[in-house]
Amino acid sequence: MRRAGRFAFFAGFLLAAFLFAALRAGFRFLAGFLFGAFLAAFFFAGFAAGFLRAGLEPPPPPPPRCGAGAPGVAGWDPGSVMPGISASSSSSSCS
Repeated sequence: MRRAGRFAFFAGFLLAAFLFAALRAGFRFLAGFLFGAFLAAFFFAGFAAGFLRAGLEPPPPPPPRCGAGAPGVAGWDPGSVMPGISASSSSSSCS
């Protein structure tokens, strides 16, 4: 089991036990608070495990316009395409 999965299991188990004990004792406010904490633990464990997408990930890079990559895309280094030919002069035409 992954770390977030173990956390969710044990947090859920302990919170469910406390929730049951609070309901048996008649502490409705405490039971409601623990139920909220129970839901929050699974919610954040889901984010940590990657099951829920938060929308916080950066968008994927744009696809290349031509060939293996395109000029102007951040982080793209054409390197040496062929000896004696620079990539910047040959990559402007896409035919």
